[in-house]
Amino acid sequence: MDGKEELKQIYDIFTDCWRLYKKLYPPGRPEDDVYWQGVVKEIEVLRKNHHHSRLCEDLLLAVAKDLENKAKRNNPVASIKK
Repeated sequence: MDGKEELKQIYDIFTDCWRLYKKLYPPGRPEDDVYWQGVVKEIEVLRKNHHHSRLCEDLLLAVAKDLENKAKRNNPVASIKK
């Protein structure tokens, strides 16, 4: 793979992760199982589309973590474990 082809794949990964973030924003409530199950399904689709690329997995983890943090910050009572 030459440099241009590799750079195109990297661009596609970043673009897909951004589009996923945009699609899932704003995050659902922490206790909204339907929303979070959808997040997991969407992430798995992208992971497969990018052949489980390490960069893709790292970016998807960052997307999920940021959405989770925002959901907990916006719903502090719901995120307290009982």
